[in-house]
Amino acid sequence: MKRTLQHALFMQAVTGVCPVEVFETISGWKQYSVNIALLPPNQSGKIDKLADLIVTSFTQVGCAPLRKVKIVGHADKDWHGEQAEHSISLDRAFAVKDELTAKVIQLWEDRHMGPPPPGGVEWEIPKGMGSTHMIAPPYHSENRRVEVTLTPFGAPVPIPDTLARRVARLSKLLETRRLPSDKTGNPTKRARCLMDKMGKPVDLDLYVNGMKSGEQIGKYWVPSGTSLCGWTGNYDPPPISQSDLNKFCGTVSSFIMSSGFAPTNDDAAVLQGLEGLIQQIDEGIIQVERYITNQRDPAGNYIGDNTRGQRLSSIFADHLTDENSIYSCWKGFHGND
Repeated sequence: MKRTLQHALFMQAVTGVCPVEVFETISGWKQYSVNIALLPPNQSGKIDKLADLIVTSFTQVGCAPLRKVKIVGHADKDWHGEQAEHSISLDRAFAVKDELTAKVIQLWEDRHMGPPPPGGVEWEIPKGMGSTHMIAPPYHSENRRVEVTLTPFGAPVPIPDTLARRVARLSKLLETRRLPSDKTGNPTKRARCLMDKMGKPVDLDLYVNGMKSGEQIGKYWVPSGTSLCGWTGNYDPPPISQSDLNKFCGTVSSFIMSSGFAPTNDDAAVLQGLEGLIQQIDEGIIQVERYITNQRDPAGNYIGDNTRGQRLSSIFADHLTDENSIYSCWKGFHGND
């Protein structure tokens, strides 16, 4: 089944209708002309509409996009002979191809659609048929034309992989399941609360990562296997810089958008990943409260770092009752569950 451009544009506006093959003719060239800019506006405007069909088709989830583009040029009878007729028909085909390609690229960028999908648009090499397929008497403008065919091809457009979709999936799993190693139910309760927060606009999804290691803080290298938050290196003086402080932290959104939560991973794997996130946040609170703010050597001398402790503690302590922060899910947490 083929549709004209006008019909295809109408059907594009109908929700849930997948694209089918589109066939359209661009005509109106004067004798010997190949310049797109010299076409009548109602003909050159078709290129913009064809570009819109192509780009929009890559957003229609569950449908094969209009990935294949075939362009064939035609010419009128010419007293210069077949070679000239073939040459000008091919030039017109390439002119349309170049213009349509540029319009597709520009429209893709204007709509902020990101990197092109694998395979992108498949442009067949334009063909020139000369005057072998005239549709009107010789020396008629209708013979001077280019035919464009857009064909759906390839895998259907996948569901967009967004933070909202990943959070929704985790929330759905947590309706009936616990985190893999949860014996008390409390970690799962915090995870459910966290997903509820992430399902809404939150002002703060920053957290102190109590399990992060292997970073250089100032002049000190904290080796892998040693928690940054539990490390007793002293920064007083000078106070820890903001860039170094950031190394102790993470964001829930970036964690959930990591490869461990990809849609292709099974349910058990993503729940395992979520458990790891909850443990990181738990440990951040435990480590900051227990080690940094209370570390003393056998003689009773403080060996932690006051500045680090206060600044890391403020990330969660100041937001335990803030409903716009993920840390409100940890209100009442004491690290014993």
